[in-house]
Amino acid sequence: MKSPLERGLESMDTKLENAKAAPVPKHGGELDAFILPQSASLLEVLKTIDRTAAQIALSVNSEGKLDGLITDGDVRRALIGGASLSDSADKYIRRDFLSVSPETPRATVLDFMSAKSIKHIPVVDSDRCLCGIHLLQSLIRPQRLPNTAVILAGGQGTRLRPYTTNVPKPMLKVAG
Repeated sequence: MKSPLERGLESMDTKLENAKAAPVPKHGGELDAFILPQSASLLEVLKTIDRTAAQIALSVNSEGKLDGLITDGDVRRALIGGASLSDSADKYIRRDFLSVSPETPRATVLDFMSAKSIKHIPVVDSDRCLCGIHLLQSLIRPQRLPNTAVILAGGQGTRLRPYTTNVPKPMLKVAG
């Protein structure tokens, strides 16, 4: 039989697994800051990356479909390879990028990003239209849950060892 703590943790894990990722913005607002102007130079890419502080810029065609992406690392490699800041970014934009759909659960996005060692992933629909972008720094930030709990912890905590060896039961982090 599982303890109440184990049942609570299991329940929270299930809720996180089934939770959808936070809604991603449609074109307009915050998402526009990531989008490069048509025929952008490497300097314009750097300005876009600097404006968003997310290390990525997105190339979208006139139909709103995602053509590709370029990161600060791509620009750095281009400059090291002899490109100048006035050169067109078009030949450095990666067209073979990874993406997720708007329905992809948050936990799946995090697992995918961890497995591929990436910090950002575009969200595109079935027509390849840009819907948003997931940033690792935003996804790993703890989600605020609209629930409050009071835990009464009496006794010496022997059943929770090794967790209670150095930390009293009321001070244990639960799903945090």
